[in-house]
Amino acid sequence: MLGTYHAGERVATHRLLPSCVANSCSTDPAHMPEAFLEHEWDDVRIKRWALEIGPDCAAVIHRMFDRAKIKEQAYNPALSVPSLSKKYGRERLEAACAHALPRLASLRYKLLKAILDSGLGRGQNSVKKAPSSEPAPRGHVRGADCYKD
Repeated sequence: MLGTYHAGERVATHRLLPSCVANSCSTDPAHMPEAFLEHEWDDVRIKRWALEIGPDCAAVIHRMFDRAKIKEQAYNPALSVPSLSKKYGRERLEAACAHALPRLASLRYKLLKAILDSGLGRGQNSVKKAPSSEPAPRGHVRGADCYKD
């Protein structure tokens, strides 16, 4: 437990998470400052912005809000995803979100940025090609003549 003291008197306690828990928080909403609770951006506005980019971007944002214990804690991470469209464009961001959604349980800005930086957000690498009816060429292809006596 973490204690907060004022004039030598404990005014609040806060449960600490074990060191093995990463990317999580245990903030009590009552301990959050008023400025943190009052944003000019709310979840509805963030989701609307993501939907303007595309349905897959909106699905990423919905998943971020669904995973947050306190919705205000998802504001900054959720705002960072649509902002990637300023650098990479809406189409590439939407393709990166479409690529990430079925593959990743935890979607984060860094993961989507890595997909975009690697080129997977361009669309051509994220779409699976239909299998060819011809077998792939191999190093040594023998015909029927090879096995005649």
